[in-house]
Amino acid sequence: MLKNLRWGILSGMAFATLFSAWIILLAIVRRSWEFDSYHFSAWQIILSYFAGGIGGGAIVGLARPITKYRLGAAVVGLLAAIPVAFAVEFAMQGMPGAWPDDAWIGFYFIVVFFGPVAGLIRWKQTYGRA
Repeated sequence: MLKNLRWGILSGMAFATLFSAWIILLAIVRRSWEFDSYHFSAWQIILSYFAGGIGGGAIVGLARPITKYRLGAAVVGLLAAIPVAFAVEFAMQGMPGAWPDDAWIGFYFIVVFFGPVAGLIRWKQTYGRA
């Protein structure tokens, strides 16, 4: 179980690192570490990416044994998308109490659509037959 947890967290951190590199590139091109439209700095956005990646990765790692089943992979994807979607919306909107309705729509869309789709794509890559 600990091996799977470590694998999941490291995978989440790898994705966070890729997204963070994009934010750093944007900050360099813009010549500003502040993203005024979101009221966040690049560092706050990066921190939220790592929080989402670690949280989602931990869920995937702990539930890794059931991802060998199609339905299991979809459910794990949905669950893992919760901290990821939260991190995305938090980076853009701040605390959930201040989120407008469209932020909640985005949150649920990420969780309900992208989570299971990502889980199924990963299942196909790992266990599916071409």
